[in-house]
Amino acid sequence: MGFRFNDIFQHTVKTGNNTQFWHDTWTKSKKLKSLYPRLYELEKKKKKKSCMVADRITLGGNNWKWKSDPVVVGLSTDLENLTKCIASTHLQSGEDQIACILTYDGKFKVDVLRKKIKKKPSLIINPLQIDWSKIIPIKVTTFIWRAVMGKIPSAMALSHRGVNVDTYSCSSCIDGLEDANHILVRCPYAISITDDILGWCGLHQVKFQSIEEVIHFAAYQGRSRKERDSITAICYGLLWNLWRARNDRLFQTKFIYPSRVVENINFLVFTWLKCRGKGNMCT
Repeated sequence: MGFRFNDIFQHTVKTGNNTQFWHDTWTKSKKLKSLYPRLYELEKKKKKKSCMVADRITLGGNNWKWKSDPVVVGLSTDLENLTKCIASTHLQSGEDQIACILTYDGKFKVDVLRKKIKKKPSLIINPLQIDWSKIIPIKVTTFIWRAVMGKIPSAMALSHRGVNVDTYSCSSCIDGLEDANHILVRCPYAISITDDILGWCGLHQVKFQSIEEVIHFAAYQGRSRKERDSITAICYGLLWNLWRARNDRLFQTKFIYPSRVVENINFLVFTWLKCRGKGNMCT
């Protein structure tokens, strides 16, 4: 319906003994592990119920338990922002509570939520039209559809679902946070392969910033339907193979060189066009 639990309920901290510091929404509108993922990586106690607000906020100040000093690893700004974020929280007597943020009295009411749903303009999660071409296997097109919505199991997506992950960093460049757009579009590894594929097709170089831009690019290229189908197959094959290369790195500790990924894309798309379609734009 377009709403998450955190859009409706928020924790009110009293003693801080029943509110999780990183995993519950008790300050601002997001969990602290989502607001400060790199600091969360350094937390010693990541498991749910192992780190409560009372463990980190004490009368003597903040009681951090880091694996490494955030200042030493270059996260002093993040630490400063986190400290400011929780500065207004003062522990007091009483039980921590969960309140509905849609109502004035904090009590959940179905009719209030119903009215909120009706007013929400973005019930259609993503209006982008995915090309469900017969040339492309259904599992690949389904992957593209999920990637556009940010629903593929990247580290950041898993974190937003409440799943504990070892690291949020990209397994290729290490520098970026691993979400769908970074893995498939923004990572230097992905950019290098994309440039090679566009050059192979004789198309101009484009610095894409999102998966949506790749899909739009494919939809409006070519002078005929056959050419557009070919370019769409190439772009979808590109994204699909980037995801497979990421999984090889992560789960099999196997690094696939960009040139090898380009070869895999060439072979895969050629097979699709030969077996599932008629003709090929790239020769």
